[in-house]
Amino acid sequence: MEYYVRMISVNECAALKDMVKNAKSIYVVLGANPNYDAVAAALSLYLSFQQAGKYVQISCATPMRVEFSYLVGVDQIKEKLGSKNLVISFNYSEESVEKVTYAIDEATKRFNLVIAPRTGGKPLDPATVDYTLAGAEADLVFLVGVSQLEDLGALYTAEQYFFDSSYTISLTTYQSQPFARMTLDTTGQTCLAEGVGVLLTQVEFEPKDDIATNLLSSIEQATNRFQSLGVGPDTFELIAKLMRNGARRSATNPALGGTVQQGVVVPTPTISPQFQAVPASTSTFAEAMKAKSAGQQPVMQAQQSVVQPPQQPPSQQIIQLERTDQISSSNGAYQPTQPPPQEWTQPKIFTGATKV
Repeated sequence: MEYYVRMISVNECAALKDMVKNAKSIYVVLGANPNYDAVAAALSLYLSFQQAGKYVQISCATPMRVEFSYLVGVDQIKEKLGSKNLVISFNYSEESVEKVTYAIDEATKRFNLVIAPRTGGKPLDPATVDYTLAGAEADLVFLVGVSQLEDLGALYTAEQYFFDSSYTISLTTYQSQPFARMTLDTTGQTCLAEGVGVLLTQVEFEPKDDIATNLLSSIEQATNRFQSLGVGPDTFELIAKLMRNGARRSATNPALGGTVQQGVVVPTPTISPQFQAVPASTSTFAEAMKAKSAGQQPVMQAQQSVVQPPQQPPSQQIIQLERTDQISSSNGAYQPTQPPPQEWTQPKIFTGATKV
């Protein structure tokens, strides 16, 4: 079996475009315990193929976590894969089954499965029979955020033949030993969601509205609100395109952290100890005068109003200070405690040591 890797870029994915166009059924499968980026990328693929009229199913072996609740379509992720075959199961013993036959009632068009016990054996109890759907069949299988098939967990255990025989396409953010028929390497992008955004464009599935919202949300989370040094011009071009296509940013997305103030997520500021307000030891006018008479330097005191949590980074705070060595005059204006030295008012002439 041939395995090969392709980078998700403008000049690639021509072959994948034809495969997606001709596929009638597509499965999108997540690895067990996925992160936010993988779920957002997988859901974007799922919704895009669904809008294109494909039969598509999305699955993950483990339940979704609360942090994924912001993503559109997360309720469509199933913990089982496939519904092709009807599986009938019951508690088995050697005497319970002698032979299995079937008969079709032409009058009622009913299919009857007949399970005959051995001679002298106890008939099968209908209350112990369970009915489930299993078995998967798809033209293409997208594996999102896995480095090997075993990462799929119980899904691979239950449907190993399906994964081994299907045309699998892996999307990963890190280089790994190829295990799928095609591996789309997104190491050139900031996250899986960005890679999927490029991929959808290449196969002519324009990400809009809910799809664009999922992608933008994941890129924002993966890049620390676009502050990561890995964010380049291509990323910003994709972000602009997603927002033009209806992507929505949210202040209540738990995956982005921070607190909500008037509809805006405000991250909790981290103030270095040297910038934190410290109560002044000289806080009253009388104490200031006492310190001055003793020849001590008056203390600069910060007003209490600036101790409140800032609305901007600490480096941009403006702290208003007032001098405690000033005396209020009768008209309410502040006057210095003593006039400035006379030499301050005299003109000064400076001469240089260099002769011209």
